[in-house]
Amino acid sequence: MEWKPIEEERIWDDINCAWKRMSSEQRNLWEIIKIIPEKWKQEPWENEGGGFWVVAIIGKTVVWFNDIEDGYNKVNLFRIQKNRRILVQPRRARVGYSENNK
Repeated sequence: MEWKPIEEERIWDDINCAWKRMSSEQRNLWEIIKIIPEKWKQEPWENEGGGFWVVAIIGKTVVWFNDIEDGYNKVNLFRIQKNRRILVQPRRARVGYSENNK
């Protein structure tokens, strides 16, 4: 099966389904951190699919959809450029991440 990047419609479907399952506290947080989904690029990665979908920003952390793993991840930014071409830290925040894994 050939890989294809996720389409915006699927991102919106995910967000709408998740909204239905959220508690009122979770919805309040989501309302603060959400953005209209938009494609960002991380050079030189993610060029094949035209970038990756960002759905929320929490301080210096971005929540994005990982097409390869078919799920949402978060990544800490160290710089955001004006044109949304970003540079990110080389590690992704995941369960079990240790500062010793730098």
